[in-house]
Amino acid sequence: MQNRERTAFPETSSSNQMQSATLQTRHSFLALDMLRGVAALAVMTRHTSSLFGGQLFPMAYLAVDFFFMLSGFVLAHAYGRQLGKSLSFRAFMVARLIRLYPLYLLGLLVTCLALGIATIRGGGVSLLAWLIWLPTALLFLPAPGHLNSSIFPLNGPTWSLFFELVVNAALGAWFQYFSLRLLFTIIGISGLGLICSAGLIGTIDVGFQWATFPLGFLRVAPSFFGGWLLYMIWQQRRTTLANWAALVAACCLITTLAINPSHDVEAALAIVTIAVAFPAIIYLAAASSITNPVLSRGSTWLGASSYAIYVLHLPAYRKRDFPRTLTPALLTDGLRIGGGVWPVQAVAVLGKLKGSRSV
Repeated sequence: MQNRERTAFPETSSSNQMQSATLQTRHSFLALDMLRGVAALAVMTRHTSSLFGGQLFPMAYLAVDFFFMLSGFVLAHAYGRQLGKSLSFRAFMVARLIRLYPLYLLGLLVTCLALGIATIRGGGVSLLAWLIWLPTALLFLPAPGHLNSSIFPLNGPTWSLFFELVVNAALGAWFQYFSLRLLFTIIGISGLGLICSAGLIGTIDVGFQWATFPLGFLRVAPSFFGGWLLYMIWQQRRTTLANWAALVAACCLITTLAINPSHDVEAALAIVTIAVAFPAIIYLAAASSITNPVLSRGSTWLGASSYAIYVLHLPAYRKRDFPRTLTPALLTDGLRIGGGVWPVQAVAVLGKLKGSRSV
């Protein structure tokens, strides 16, 4: 074990290490699973707002920052003591790709089917666009385009997965050099950069277009590494709360995403939400122990379904790209309205077949 100044996990005694390893393996964050599902549903409603008569969660774009912070927390729990030791950089990145790529590929295939049929019928996209978009999408890379174009035009929400993989790669490659000082430095510098950019452009809803692509790195770093730091704090000060804590955390998350602030204060509110509200919500949820059977099953279902909801809802919603000559209007509407349902059912079944939930 490295000394306290050099490691991102403080030194503990042998007995405490064994106890921590056991807890690390056995601990189940059911409340965090619930929050992950709630955030994914909020994102889905943002992209399918016409079904709901408007935006139910005006600040739902902050769910991406919540995901980044939650990812840092959960990865610290799952891999923190293995990285740089029993787990190599290659093995870590393979594990992350195995977790992220299959459903990402499924969403890509659904989009390609819709756009392909539309292209054959004389609509859709040009051959040049196909030649550019498809290879880059298969490689999980941003597609070249103009400043106002999406960096992942075939499935817009997956832009955040690219930044997730980038920060995962940085973590895995340089974890041996990580220290508390470096962790605070990364969070401080990137957080300050995000605050400055928010002050200049009036929002932190950036990173998904080429015009703001560089700012995506400022967006992912403070949340992800903040989540890692939050796990370290939680690990050193473990507390156990009852079912009510999970419900309070969920209500707080829903409230923060449902706020509809004026444009003048939106950026400042977003920064405060990321810096204060999200850490408090995650800490509260991590400390909760869900014993109610109904709440436990619901949380498990939401957690198992969350990634599928996030990555598949927009491809499934593309009603306009399915030709009415091949798909009856009623079925098309069913696909549209059920866009967030069938992926949920599919991934829940897959999760039960696997017997465990991936991080």
